[in-house]
Amino acid sequence: VMATGVGKTYLAAFDSRESRRVLFVAHREEILRQAWETYENVVPLKSKGWFNADEKVTEADIIFASVQTLSQQRYLNPSYFAPDYFDYLVVDEFHHVAAQSYQRIVSYFKPYFMLGLTATPYRMDNQDIFQFCDDNVVYEINLQEAINKDYLVPFHYYGIYDDTTDYTKIAVSNGRYVTEQLEKALSIAPRVDLILKRYREYKSERALAFCSGIRHANFMTEMFRRNHIPAVAVHSGQGSYVMEREAAVRALRSRDVEVIFSVDQFNEGVDIPEVDLVMFLRPTESYTVFLQQLGRGLRKSDTKKFLTILDFIGNYTRAHLIPLILAGRNPQDQKELYKIRDLSESVAEGCTLNFDM
Repeated sequence: VMATGVGKTYLAAFDSRESRRVLFVAHREEILRQAWETYENVVPLKSKGWFNADEKVTEADIIFASVQTLSQQRYLNPSYFAPDYFDYLVVDEFHHVAAQSYQRIVSYFKPYFMLGLTATPYRMDNQDIFQFCDDNVVYEINLQEAINKDYLVPFHYYGIYDDTTDYTKIAVSNGRYVTEQLEKALSIAPRVDLILKRYREYKSERALAFCSGIRHANFMTEMFRRNHIPAVAVHSGQGSYVMEREAAVRALRSRDVEVIFSVDQFNEGVDIPEVDLVMFLRPTESYTVFLQQLGRGLRKSDTKKFLTILDFIGNYTRAHLIPLILAGRNPQDQKELYKIRDLSESVAEGCTLNFDM
């Protein structure tokens, strides 16, 4: 269990160096590509291969496999891989392990050693992922420790009171706000004025903003561009200023773009160390996603000393969990909330927390 940006993949690569055959499993292409690069740095002489929709390599020292492909029944049989074919299995983003696709892979293979990697082991649905590795946590470093040890940059967090959105008027279904209603409520001019005002106040070079849906991201992009701030949207839909993710990251790095408004595209496995401002423009409904998105800006870079976080908080249902998350506690244990008397003592060195009352 290691905070985002501390180096989970390097840990896996170094630990599996001596193994004869290694299987590295993840559910996103970017994660697998970055893992390949990491292993290339650590064990350049070992042969490597892909097992995904396009390629099905079975003979290599290290195989990088997509969960979506490998979990299909037709590949989990001895004509592709015997159950004991790999002696080291790495499962990245291990908080997904309760899903059926992961379960099929983990149940089929019988490696000598399995290593699960995650920054966020606690799930809002209370699924216990520790049971899948016999409750054996080898090592744990949370956000606070990682910042204190100078592995990550400190953050300056601003919880900004958003009085333009009344969440009590938005319907909830299965514990989540109904997307269409939420997007409509968040895509209004007074809210944009508030966001623009604060964005200009904490002027950044490269910002990442998280939106509730495609319509919301397109709306925000358009409004920022109208105000002469180069911005693009990154999501799976259509829009006037939508950019493919890798092109958007390149444009952000070169500062042709100052803000990326994204929907579910930067939660896991994307590294942009230069990001110096993160904006939460939607309610935090998942502890895992909040921490992953926060982690997008915490990686060290020569261009920044700290990360600025602007969180536009209204009266939404889980707002009270944010202090727990920032203090590095498990938000399921809400009793902990009442033990925190002084938030400033609960966060890492160099971090500051400011909440509008």
